[in-house]
Amino acid sequence: MKKLLSLLIVSASLFNSSAWAVSEQCQRIVSLSPTITDTLLSLGLEQNIVAGTRYDRLPKDSNIQQIGGMLDPNYEAITLLSPTIIFADLTEDSPQKRKFDTLKFNTQLLTFTSLNEIQQAIQNIGAICDITKEANQTLDEFNLALTETQLNNRSPKVLMLYSYEGDDHLSQLPQRAAGKSFHQDILETVGGRNAYQGDLNAPIMSQEGILMLNPDIIILLQGDQNKELEQSRSITVEKIYPNWRSLQDLSAIKNDQIYMMKGEPTFIASPDAVIATLKSLYTVLSQ
Repeated sequence: MKKLLSLLIVSASLFNSSAWAVSEQCQRIVSLSPTITDTLLSLGLEQNIVAGTRYDRLPKDSNIQQIGGMLDPNYEAITLLSPTIIFADLTEDSPQKRKFDTLKFNTQLLTFTSLNEIQQAIQNIGAICDITKEANQTLDEFNLALTETQLNNRSPKVLMLYSYEGDDHLSQLPQRAAGKSFHQDILETVGGRNAYQGDLNAPIMSQEGILMLNPDIIILLQGDQNKELEQSRSITVEKIYPNWRSLQDLSAIKNDQIYMMKGEPTFIASPDAVIATLKSLYTVLSQ
């Protein structure tokens, strides 16, 4: 622990001279989610990020320190880094936000549960850090991708299921679906329809429930940590049996319309990750 804290202190002194022209409060940033870190990197703020979470996708040879996770941050390590701002995807009444308030940290909350919130988060960071030009450029690229990946004359019913890491788990039937979330927004932007139309963010689906939905296409979202998004690929029925045998009457299974979207960006709501997922989903639904 002492070695880690010494490293953080040395890192703090190095970052004082490396930050570029941003607002005073964004000179030394702590990010508390992989999505936020990836968004900050998209906006060109790598030299201003002093710490992120253990789950972040970081450039090689990055000096960004790890200070735990969103729900279990190392408060002592964060304090030693003397952050000028903490960006977090937390609620106002969360224990972590209350602790940061007690420590008198400047904490800014961001949310990424929909495409509108992602766009708003980019704008908020741009305004707070005085990088509105970079934020507007990122938004332009983001919005262009939304308009360039739309199906013509098709509206398939799609069930997106959150899968496990590793191909060895394909025989297991995923039960948690993508509901009211940025994944649903991405799907609807492309032109598909979410087979699940409830209000839950990630509902647990029974086999009977999946049979009732009878999707045209099933997409397994597999967010393998530290892996880039792979090209979407179809999965043969034989590979996912026997645990899926009870679903053999589904249109998606009868017509071999089961696909895997694999890679960490699949589960990250930053602009770059959403664009990559959007293009991959468009490729699947265009077939």
